[in-house]
Amino acid sequence: MLLFTTSLKTKDTFTEDVFLRLLLDWNEMLLETPHPKNHIGGIDWHGEHEFAVKDKNLSLTVAESKAHGILAARYEKDADGTIWDTDYVACFPKHTITIRLERSYQGTADWRNRAFTPPLMLHLLIDGGYIEDDGPFPVSETPIVLERGSADLVRDIVHFALPCRLPVLYVAHSEKTEPVDALALARRTRGVAHVVTAKDTETESLFLNRCLGLLEYDGTIGLYMADASISHRKFHASSRQLDKTVDAVIRYANVQQVSELSTWNGVRTTALHEKLQQQANESDELLDAFDDDLTRLQNRITDLEKENARLYRELDLARQQAEKSGKKVLLTMGQEKDKFPGEIRDLLLSELERSLKNRRGQQTRRTDVLQDIIGSNHYEALTRQRADAIRKITGTADSTERMVSRLEEYGITKERDDGKHIRVSYGHDMRYTGTIAKTPSDARAGRNLASELIETML
Repeated sequence: MLLFTTSLKTKDTFTEDVFLRLLLDWNEMLLETPHPKNHIGGIDWHGEHEFAVKDKNLSLTVAESKAHGILAARYEKDADGTIWDTDYVACFPKHTITIRLERSYQGTADWRNRAFTPPLMLHLLIDGGYIEDDGPFPVSETPIVLERGSADLVRDIVHFALPCRLPVLYVAHSEKTEPVDALALARRTRGVAHVVTAKDTETESLFLNRCLGLLEYDGTIGLYMADASISHRKFHASSRQLDKTVDAVIRYANVQQVSELSTWNGVRTTALHEKLQQQANESDELLDAFDDDLTRLQNRITDLEKENARLYRELDLARQQAEKSGKKVLLTMGQEKDKFPGEIRDLLLSELERSLKNRRGQQTRRTDVLQDIIGSNHYEALTRQRADAIRKITGTADSTERMVSRLEEYGITKERDDGKHIRVSYGHDMRYTGTIAKTPSDARAGRNLASELIETML
């Protein structure tokens, strides 16, 4: 679940070395926070742009796309089944940094706790002066106090005429009710909104007159989005309303479109493509033979990843809306990833179909529900088709080498050759392995091998 995201412009002083040094400084700062156990020990960095370190339930990985001038870092924490992923993606030619915080669950982790704070790295970026101003405002974690000469600026806020990418939260003074804690609001929305307020009530009266009474007053908060098509909202000065204000800003930031190269997975995939291309360039013959296929597969991977990212955004938004309305989603995706497009969905539907066959002839509620789900999800029997293909390959291949080569088309890859046997795995996942004899004992060997591979891997 995406909890927090922001994309900010950086100054020329924010270089690759500064980015990496800030990561290490941030890690050391964790020792001085209320959560020192989040600190990763044993980082031995010597200036390299790619490295990975793991410490118990924590890990920090840095990847680089040299072709695009991008460094990406992922910090991951497993807190009793609650997985926290914090990503930092810096594109130096475009002078941008994108920060994302996601949370997922496994096992019996408590998914009901939605509390979080903006990543601490934002404090280092802002405090170090590495973030460009957003229109007339600096990106700050403290309230921006406006003087009397800012009346025209406030008028532009009210009329959505500011050249800002981030929303503006105007906090009005109050003489009757408990004043809004503007500092706490600024810290909770750092990097995703500007918190502004008038210097004093007299200045605020001037602003109110200049805006013809449209500005907030008496302790209320006005939310003015960067997108003028979204009407402004008013919140009152209570802890519950303050939470709603922060939630509205965070939700707006989270649904903004980001490019694939602004995400951790996008950079990792691109870096892998670059390494594959570099290896291909080292052999002209290999490049000539496989260039078309490589390009086609890279484009296919990119298209699938874009579609996957879009679907995850839609799913996350739908899940949030469902939670707000009290509805339950049918199923939630776990940590396992597809070995081929649509694999997990197909496995679930195949199990439902098998259960339905065992109940054939029964008129029960369970039977009707199973039939409805299968019929509504366009079951393609992809896994069954792959199983049939594997049976055909193991039964008709003219040599073991030819068999292994054809099995690779279905994700069954060679891991080790010990002379008499070939050890294979499913997509290099060593949880699912099998053994192929180089000299089959009899005609049944192919059928037995197929059964073993299908049972373990499909």
